[in-house]
Amino acid sequence: MKHHSIKETCKVLSVPRSTYYEHQQNHVSPQAKRRKTLSQSIKRIYFNSRRIYGAPKILKALQKEGKTASIKLVQRLMRQMGLNQSRARSGIINKLMILMRLIIQIYSRKIFVQPVQIKSGVQT
Repeated sequence: MKHHSIKETCKVLSVPRSTYYEHQQNHVSPQAKRRKTLSQSIKRIYFNSRRIYGAPKILKALQKEGKTASIKLVQRLMRQMGLNQSRARSGIINKLMILMRLIIQIYSRKIFVQPVQIKSGVQT
């Protein structure tokens, strides 16, 4: 099969080359359309879950709706849209980690609080 240049094809069809290139730029691929609809669904599910769901749960919700996607595609689209899983527990975990580090420092340096001596009901 012989391939003809764009110039020759446009000349035979009596179409300006600019029309051809304009059409090429405005053409949206089926893959781009699918990603756009998936992105809209991901965004809807994400905000309906109060920004808690991550990619695995969003993927399961998409599958329940009959849409197919891979986990990597969901992760990529979420990253491109700037959607991150809410870190609801991270504050508690950080506080626990700080407390654990403090306890380790106390025991490693053997810094102990001196016991309070009580004499006849009066603290000294």
